[in-house]
Amino acid sequence: MPSDGGAAAEAVVPGTLTAAAKARLEQCLAHRRQAEQRIAQAQQERDAAVRRMQQIDDQIRDAEQKLNQQQGQLASVESRCHALTSVVREEMGYGREGDDSVVSLRKSCAGVKEAVAEWLEVPERFERAMEAALGERLRAWMVEQPADARQAIEFLKTQGLGRGTFVPANPRWSKRGAQDWWAGLKDQQGVLGLAADLVKSASRSQDVCATLFDRVVVVESLERAVALWEGGQWTAPEGPTFVTLDGEVLDAAGVMTGGTTGGLLQRRREILDLEKQQAEVARAIGTLTAACAQLAAEREQLAAARLQLDERLRDAEQQRIATLLEEREAREAGLAELDDALRNMEAEHLAVQRQLTESRVAVEALRMRCEQCRADVTRLLKRQEDSVAQAQALQGQLDPLAASVTQSQDERARQDALCQELNRRVAELRQELVKAQETHAQEMQLVRQVEQSLEAARQALTVSREWRTGIEVRRAEIRTHLGMVEGTLTGTYQLAVEEALLREPEEAASVTREEAEAATMSVREELLKIRGRLERMGPINLASIEEHREHEERYQFLTTQEADLSQSVQSLREIITKINRTTKQMFEETFNDLQRKFGVVFGRLFPGGRAELILVEPEVDPETGKQKDEEQGVDIVAQPPGKRLKGITMLSGGEKTLTAMALIFASFLIRPTPFCILDEIDSPLDEENIGRFTTVLRELAADAQFLVITHNKRTMAVADSLFGVTMEEPGVSKTISVRLAVLQPA
Repeated sequence: MPSDGGAAAEAVVPGTLTAAAKARLEQCLAHRRQAEQRIAQAQQERDAAVRRMQQIDDQIRDAEQKLNQQQGQLASVESRCHALTSVVREEMGYGREGDDSVVSLRKSCAGVKEAVAEWLEVPERFERAMEAALGERLRAWMVEQPADARQAIEFLKTQGLGRGTFVPANPRWSKRGAQDWWAGLKDQQGVLGLAADLVKSASRSQDVCATLFDRVVVVESLERAVALWEGGQWTAPEGPTFVTLDGEVLDAAGVMTGGTTGGLLQRRREILDLEKQQAEVARAIGTLTAACAQLAAEREQLAAARLQLDERLRDAEQQRIATLLEEREAREAGLAELDDALRNMEAEHLAVQRQLTESRVAVEALRMRCEQCRADVTRLLKRQEDSVAQAQALQGQLDPLAASVTQSQDERARQDALCQELNRRVAELRQELVKAQETHAQEMQLVRQVEQSLEAARQALTVSREWRTGIEVRRAEIRTHLGMVEGTLTGTYQLAVEEALLREPEEAASVTREEAEAATMSVREELLKIRGRLERMGPINLASIEEHREHEERYQFLTTQEADLSQSVQSLREIITKINRTTKQMFEETFNDLQRKFGVVFGRLFPGGRAELILVEPEVDPETGKQKDEEQGVDIVAQPPGKRLKGITMLSGGEKTLTAMALIFASFLIRPTPFCILDEIDSPLDEENIGRFTTVLRELAADAQFLVITHNKRTMAVADSLFGVTMEEPGVSKTISVRLAVLQPA
């Protein structure tokens, strides 16, 4: 296929190469495209052939696998058939497939035909019944004439081959009134039919079949046979013989025979089924063999086609390589021409570039001179304009400056006078300030005096009020006393004391009023003086009321915040109490589960031992009610078999390790994890304890994965997989893994 470089060359050639070079290159490109198309087509055909070969290989493997299965099945069927044939031959003593003695019998006696068991076709349901009905006659041989039977018996006697039964092909047999009792039996419950009607045989053997099964009735069970025999009105030997599906026999005389039989007919039927199955398997093997041969032939054809395609690919590839070489030569020739043209163009380009550079330098110098001249002209024009404007501005400022100078001199004189006046005023204000400060001090002293007087007046007013209250109380007492006296005088002396009563209170009242008015006038005068002093002290600070209100609002806000914080603290305390209670409950439940599991696992590691976990809580000081400075925790108490109960610190190293393992495995049982890593946990254990440890570890490994880092070989022996580092060569380490479960490298 064309490369990127080739595409670039194609783009350049038309405009730069000569006509001959261009034609040659185009011809090479056309040849290369044709070669690449042939290569692509051959490659596609080859890939298709390879894929088809892979499919055929898969089909051949499947067919061979099926063929092996069929051959195995055929071998199994043949083995089963041979075994059953041997059993049947042994049971019959003679047979068509029998030993040499039977072959000699049939050769010596031409009238001896097949055995009864060979031509008799019995349904599977009635096999046991028919075999029981026939008995030894099932192994009998058919002969053409009685003379043939006599000849065969003589042969058996002469050869010492035992006994034999022979049935003539044309027996002398008649029904002998069988219809008399059959008419009453055929509709009875449990009667299945006459045995001669339930079997099949060739037409030439029907008389033999009727003779063998003469007066034999098949019934379902022995109970029905006994019931039918007891209800019958016949006598032997004209009566029927009952045979059940299970092989029990009850003849007309009442003789009953039962038990198990050899199952000759069943095995004979199984032999026939196996022969049919053997034929089917043989046909299937033939079909698969033909299919394998056909696939192998097709694969050979595809292999030959692939070789041809490989040859075509090699030829096309060689042609493409030759085309590429020719194309490369054409391109190299074109490149040489292009190099020459490029060198000429580069020389011309350098000359033009040199001239262009010189021209650019000259133009740049002229441009810089022009720019400088323009800048000089602009600068001179601006300086001229600035000079004219400055002259005009100076001319306009001359007259105002003269007037401003005169005005400034007058203003300065006024300012000097004003400064002197201000200095004098400042001195006066300072003197007034000193006087005001002295007056303020006097007024403050006066205010303090007024406050003291006001306090004294308040105390005097309080005393006066108390005094007046006492006077009012005294007046009430006097009035009460006068009433009592008046009643006494009126009742005893019958005197009119109204004038005296009126006169005496008036005198007491006049005295009290004068004193009270005098005290009141004195207080009023003092109060007026105090009010005057308060007025001179100035107005009251009303802003303090607003400040008081703000302080009250701030106090209410802080009080509310304090209540919210108190409520939050109480809520947090309740939550903490609830959390502590729940945590304690969960801890106790987990601790109890852990203690039970710990006892079970410890018993597995120490048969006959026991262990427990004891929760240690700090003691409470009865005087202070606080907990003593002791650490809380859990004590492990273990008792290996044959030892006293003791703490874990009193155990040996191996016992400590097993106890710790029991605790770890117990926690693992109540809180299982997907995997567990044990780092050289078995190093302190001896051989006996290693066995206990590995036993418990295998039990726990049924529910989780254990990664054990160990150097102990017994621990490694129970692992499913081993991962380690070995050094096959000095200085070269190699990691290996072995799956012990399947005894092969992982």
